[in-house]
Amino acid sequence: MKLFFTSNAIRRLTQIEDYERSKGNDKKARQTVKGIRDTAKKLEKYPEIGPVEEQLGDLGQGHRSILFGTLYKIIYLLAQPLIIVTDIFDVRQDPGNMKP
Repeated sequence: MKLFFTSNAIRRLTQIEDYERSKGNDKKARQTVKGIRDTAKKLEKYPEIGPVEEQLGDLGQGHRSILFGTLYKIIYLLAQPLIIVTDIFDVRQDPGNMKP
């Protein structure tokens, strides 16, 4: 399976990187984005590793999620032959802000 990031997921990665940089920590910004991408890459080998995301269950599309560290949820869909990353969600935010 091949990993694909939607424009929303890419925008979220950019926001995360910009936030870390704004705190004066370029190295942490790069490490965080790399860590999120590396964690998502594991889905190519183990696409069903993440549980179904309950917060998006009412959409009926089968969104799943995996965590990077303790702060970021990688939201994705399985759509053979793709794994579509739809959002990178900061778990400190209101779950209602999660984007499918």
